[in-house]
Amino acid sequence: MSLWLIGMMGSGKTTVGRLVAAQARLPFHDVDLIVQERLGKSIPELWDASGEDTFRAIESTIIEELASGDGAVISTGGGAVLRAANRKAMNRSGKVVWLTASPAVLAGRVVGSTERPLLGSGGEARLAELLEERSALYENIAHLSLSTEGRTPAEVAGEIRSWM
Repeated sequence: MSLWLIGMMGSGKTTVGRLVAAQARLPFHDVDLIVQERLGKSIPELWDASGEDTFRAIESTIIEELASGDGAVISTGGGAVLRAANRKAMNRSGKVVWLTASPAVLAGRVVGSTERPLLGSGGEARLAELLEERSALYENIAHLSLSTEGRTPAEVAGEIRSWM
């Protein structure tokens, strides 16, 4: 059984996921990093060259592969929940944890990053818009929801480990 971490960019999925995987002695996979490794391109380069639909199709292929594998801790991209097939794959193969934070906190963590094509120059307002679009999807798929605000990644990882 796998543990899937979902949530907005900047919510701490990768950082917390690495900690949980190390503590649980499970492999860790970051879907965005796998996409980049397979294609030899950064996410922004892929979006510029091929668009969001191509990225989402590759992301879905990787999620399905990981869902068919042995137990692991898996960090998804923030938009992975947009496709029903991804949500089904995550739910059938394990438990899903939604890491949350307010748009202001998320913006403080990611604004200025050149690796976030959906953010553009919109900052906190764009994050609030994306969160509003995705919240119901995150909520419906999650077995557990945890705020990362005002908490260290180690604290969040510890809570997830206790829950597992």
